[in-house]
Amino acid sequence: MKRAILAALILATSLPVAHAQPGGEVGLEIVGEPEYRVAENQPWTVEFDVRNEGNTPIENLQITSRRGDAATSPAALEEYLVTGAFPYYGKQEFLDPLQPGQSRTVTMEVPLDPKDKASLAIADPGTYPLLFTLTGTQEGQPVSLAQTNSVLWVGDKAKPKVSIIYPVVEDVNVTPGATGGEPFQLVDDSLAESFADGGRVNTLLDNYFAADIEGCIAVDPALVDAANHMQHGYDVGPKRPPVVEKPRRLRDSWFQDEEEADVVPGKGAHDAAAFLDQLSAADCVVPTTWAQVDAQKVKAVGNRWLLREATTRGTDTLSRVLGKNSDYIHGVSDIGEDPALTRLLQRYPAALGTAKGKTVAVVDTPAALKVAGSLPTIPLPSGSTTLTAEDFPARERIARHAADIDELMNVMDNDPNIAMSRYGFTAPLRRDLLYAMNGDMDRLTVTDQVVTDLQDSVALIPPGNIVTRISQSSPLLVVAKNGLPLPVNATIGHSGTTLSETKSVRIPARGSITVSLTTQMPDGHDRSDLDLWLASPAGVPISEPVRITVQTRAGIVGVSTFIALCGLAVVIAVIVRRKRQK
Repeated sequence: MKRAILAALILATSLPVAHAQPGGEVGLEIVGEPEYRVAENQPWTVEFDVRNEGNTPIENLQITSRRGDAATSPAALEEYLVTGAFPYYGKQEFLDPLQPGQSRTVTMEVPLDPKDKASLAIADPGTYPLLFTLTGTQEGQPVSLAQTNSVLWVGDKAKPKVSIIYPVVEDVNVTPGATGGEPFQLVDDSLAESFADGGRVNTLLDNYFAADIEGCIAVDPALVDAANHMQHGYDVGPKRPPVVEKPRRLRDSWFQDEEEADVVPGKGAHDAAAFLDQLSAADCVVPTTWAQVDAQKVKAVGNRWLLREATTRGTDTLSRVLGKNSDYIHGVSDIGEDPALTRLLQRYPAALGTAKGKTVAVVDTPAALKVAGSLPTIPLPSGSTTLTAEDFPARERIARHAADIDELMNVMDNDPNIAMSRYGFTAPLRRDLLYAMNGDMDRLTVTDQVVTDLQDSVALIPPGNIVTRISQSSPLLVVAKNGLPLPVNATIGHSGTTLSETKSVRIPARGSITVSLTTQMPDGHDRSDLDLWLASPAGVPISEPVRITVQTRAGIVGVSTFIALCGLAVVIAVIVRRKRQK
């Protein structure tokens, strides 16, 4: 039986996949209700709203149509919608200039027949990702202004059966600052109350199964992941124990109380397990983005690992936790041809799954309307094809945090003898960023401190600020420590005194190694300053530098002898003078 896409959560009128130019001053948006399925070789008519919200006129405007290859799987469709690979160009529509504050509705007829001039040249039926770009000139300079995507079904095949998308979502208050391998912890136990009899999530599932409708549950994978951890036991508390134990002086422990996190065992293990059992009984389950984060915001950050956590982690989570087979959540061999699905795809293009013989959309059936009364509220996208700084003011901050997490991951080296991978260790920190993008910006402060502490746990420990050697050939011993759960490959960076060779070291996980260095003093010097630090194999510093003053015993003996001789000369002079006086 043919499989079809199960799209995620909610309807929208246009796919808000756009790249805003500085300031986000010009918008391009599909409006109206275009027919998203057309017969072969027939043109497609689409209506745009073009607006200039900036302070300068826009001239030489043109809308260019482009398409990708026919998508044969959700993964292929997602690749086009996310990465923007649209190599085939079609018709261009030229517009009159737009003055500041002015908008215009433009109707564009896009030829599809390969025989037509300026056609998108679609020769075979199928599902095609489309891209429309808006370009022009601003103050005499050519600029790329905005773009918007859509999906078009080409062919005369009948519409497949449709049913209801039923969202099951809830706030998941994971305590921020987690790393891979730590005990699962929630800020409070409100999620347990939601899973319990009469709770919000419990009621949502009860109403769905009681309605006896054809449908598919769209579930937040963060909720499924939390329930999976909860059923095996979990903690509750607003703060986590420190991920890195900082050294304390003994005398400090005499006068200061130990600062311990206020953590208690959670009470919702049984109800969480019951939720997963009930969810597993559903015929069809599809993931939303992680924590229902806006995929366009994640894409705007420009970090591939963050995008991976947002858009692909959900399918893996449902497969691992619910044990669904490929009939539900793995890739599909073809795509359904229902135009109604286009609007579903436009909200969460990556949240795709499959079900036997069913394509899931939203219809106004009595059973569906009965269930809809208990549906949670999900924020709709703004509909704008541009993502301005006002829409996402924390973008740069999120991007910096994501880059810091990447640096931390790259410092570590996977070890076949250690179950934890470097990606798995840092993945919870990335999910903290996704939660923050939903408005919980306080998480960033905690996450930043955790990343800083982890980075500082990889360091050099000198034997002292001043090191005295017997001779120039005597080695200098330093200790490289690693507080991370995986080994670190590093080199010893230096400045000042020359090292005879650049040392490469592999620091064991949560351990240390003593490194022997041979220094070369400048000619005529018995004392010199040396700065040392750990660096990646590529030479990027990964620890703070430490300064060591290196001196040889020969230099000390020379100075001491000179001082002693001077003192002896003074004593002899005094004795001789007294004898003469006598």
